[in-house]
Amino acid sequence: MRRFVLIAPLTLLALDAFADALLYRCQDAKGRAVFSDEPCGPSAEIVEH
Repeated sequence: MRRFVLIAPLTLLALDAFADALLYRCQDAKGRAVFSDEPCGPSAEIVEH
């Protein structure tokens, strides 16, 4: 039980670091929204989260 109390908060902190990644929004050839973790073209917009 003591290990869980120590490991759980550390795991949550580590996962929070990944949540700060940027998300980009573009449009494909048919005008549909495409989301990516990398810029998907010159018209890529950063999506706030």
